[in-house]
Amino acid sequence: MPLSIDFGTSNTVAALWDAGTQDARSLPLADLTTARTDPHGREFHVVPSLMHFTVPDLGGK
Repeated sequence: MPLSIDFGTSNTVAALWDAGTQDARSLPLADLTTARTDPHGREFHVVPSLMHFTVPDLGGK
């Protein structure tokens, strides 16, 4: 099963392709994911995304 990761703006989804159903299914990852429902009533799992950038101290340069 191929693995795909979508790093979204506010949520990240990890999914596997199920060749039997010809559909992707998101992975519930222990305490990291939250279950959501898409407009078609299907449940999927998301991880809230957080990125933090800092500017290094250049010593006054």
